[in-house]
Amino acid sequence: MSRKILYSPGHGAGWTTWICGGKEAKQFALTYEPIIEFLEGGGSFTHRETEVDWNRKSDLPQYVTTHPILKQFSKEFHDKFGEYPYMGGAHNLKVADVDGEVLIEEYDGYESYRVHGDDEGWL
Repeated sequence: MSRKILYSPGHGAGWTTWICGGKEAKQFALTYEPIIEFLEGGGSFTHRETEVDWNRKSDLPQYVTTHPILKQFSKEFHDKFGEYPYMGGAHNLKVADVDGEVLIEEYDGYESYRVHGDDEGWL
């Protein structure tokens, strides 16, 4: 089964690995089609669009993004899982074509992936 996934191979923050919630939430972030289409069309996100506002005083997430696709992702994630996703890794997002399940690994914000069979932790 061939599919496209999102991962964040740059320093700073992971994408899927830093998402709150369980396997379903991580799967949602891993394969979010509007972001995949945007990136494959040549788009990218800046640090400014994903930075944290530590002084924000509201019920909204501290990391309010200005990019329309990330706003859409945040809203859909919140509607589905009741939490706002951390999107600090968005500025490093890449798309990979994979066959089968993957394990996303992270070290110091650098994400990588391994394709494998069905095992605990594989998405």
